[in-house]
Amino acid sequence: MNSKPIGLALLAFVACTAITGCSDSDTMAPPVVAPPTPEPPPEPPAAIGFTDFVTDQFAATADTTDPEQVDDKDFTFDDEDNPDAFSGLLSDP
Repeated sequence: MNSKPIGLALLAFVACTAITGCSDSDTMAPPVVAPPTPEPPPEPPAAIGFTDFVTDQFAATADTTDPEQVDDKDFTFDDEDNPDAFSGLLSDP
């Protein structure tokens, strides 16, 4: 029985294993991908004058008018100390 081919095969296997084990790990690692840049938050809605908003709502009111959502609105109260701010809304024209 000739052990020379088996020895050469074993030597080739050990050499390949050693070469593979000594390879540079950076070349085997997957490329590093930077995480996506998050989008900036949306701009907050512009402030709305409460007196102007109410006046516009009264002007647009009809029997079929849908309610206006106000949860996401930012109101300013410029006429807070003005007792006549809404006096023209319910008086006779």
